[in-house]
Formats: sequence, structure tokens, C-alpha cells
Amino acid sequence: AVISDLLHQLKTLSRWGFGNRVVEAVLRDSGSQAAIRVERAIGFIDVRGFTAWSETHPPEEVIGMLNRFYAAVLQACAGKLIKSKMSGDEVLLVLEADGNALPIMQTALRAAISAVQPSQLSAGAGLWIGPVVEGFFGAQEAPVHDVIGDTVNTARRLCDHAQPGQLLAGPLAAMPDRAAPTTSIQAKGKHQPVAAAIYSI
Repeated sequence: AVISDLLHQLKTLSRWGFGNRVVEAVLRDSGSQAAIRVERAIGFIDVRGFTAWSETHPPEEVIGMLNRFYAAVLQACAGKLIKSKMSGDEVLLVLEADGNALPIMQTALRAAISAVQPSQLSAGAGLWIGPVVEGFFGAQEAPVHDVIGDTVNTARRLCDHAQPGQLLAGPLAAMPDRAAPTTSIQAKGKHQPVAAAIYSI
């Protein structure tokens, strides 16, 4: 019973960062998963106005707001995540590269905005679909599961450019709603402008 309870706790802790899919694969194979190249939908959601707001509020209140933000985003994804990563006022979401990625991100952004509105804050988001290298990286004694590649960087840049209440998403050819308004962004580190669809929440 003790071992079973401990296993349950460890799986719960792992799912907070990895999602059911990664945890179950590691448990099934009794070890780390090799890094491989795969297609993924990468999303970022970021709290807008966080730095200025946090300067005028006690740390306990800041932590409470961030916890509500994290919880709202993860709950909105309803177990569809491959992986999530929380860092400061930002959440990285790794999703399947299919038609569900956009509505999942829209739902998650809507939940994020609702969570931070009581603090007079908002949120913006970016989504990009493309190839990444996914798996465990780092020292053999302490590997870290992550996703790496230009797809991740592009999603982050779109999030940086999104206005409060906006989701910028691409590539345009992968977006189901071809009637959505579009924008062209000169993203940091990119030689060519990045075209993205604009979805307002």
C-alpha cells in the first residue's frame, strides 16, 4: 500500500510537468526516452503587465496569482498536453500537431485571462506548428525532458508580439480558419517576417 501510494504521488508530480503521455511511456519502458524529431504544436501563454504589477504587490500575492494562472491553463487543456513548463509569468504547452491545437490554445488563453482579470491583468499567446526535437537532454545523472527547435522559438516570438487577449498562430497553411485576419511580424532572430493568424479572445 505504501509503495502504491508513493507511485501514485510520483506519477502525479511528473504529470504536472510532462503530461500523461510522457509519464506513461517512461514507466512502460523503465527509463528515459531518446530525443527524436517529431511534429508538434507549441504554445506559449504569458501574463501581460506582470512585471509592473509584481513590483507593487507582496510576494505572497504574486505567488497566489501565478498559481491561479498556472492551474487555470493546465485545467483548460483537460489532459491533452504532451508536456507543459511553467516559468515565471509564462507557460509553455506542447500539443499534438493536429486540428485540436488551435481550439485548445484558445480555451487555455480564455482560462488564463479569467484567472488574472481579478488582478487587473491580461494574457497573450502564441502558437506555431512544426518540427521539434523532443525527449530527454542533459547529463546522464539528471536528464531533463524538453522540446527544442525553431518551432519553439517562433511560438515564443508570436507570444511576445500578441496583444492582451490575442492569440497569434501559424503557419497560416496549418490554421483551420482561413478567414481569420492575419499579420506579419518581424520576429527577433528571423531573417524573414513571420505571417500569423490573429485570434481575439
